[in-house]
Amino acid sequence: MRADTPNTQPTRQSAHDDPGDAHLTVAISGSVRRAVYLLALPVLGEQLLNSFVGIFDVYLAGRISVDATAAIGLAAYVAWLVSMIFMLVGTGTTALVA
Repeated sequence: MRADTPNTQPTRQSAHDDPGDAHLTVAISGSVRRAVYLLALPVLGEQLLNSFVGIFDVYLAGRISVDATAAIGLAAYVAWLVSMIFMLVGTGTTALVA
């Protein structure tokens, strides 16, 4: 290699050198409570939007008939029950694996 040519080999950067990872570093190095809140916000938003969909379903069914409203209520309960069963299995599996 000649002395007057610059070194063109790429330099290796650590994960903390990337400015895009700054929010990740803050979430990891901050308090645990703050990290849990930051992780819980998308779940909270999803649950809130899911509730709005259910309320809107009942509103639209109420404009059709009383029977349609009852059917939406029954379907919502069945969907809730099935999701709770899956959560039960998931939680139990996690506890057994851990």
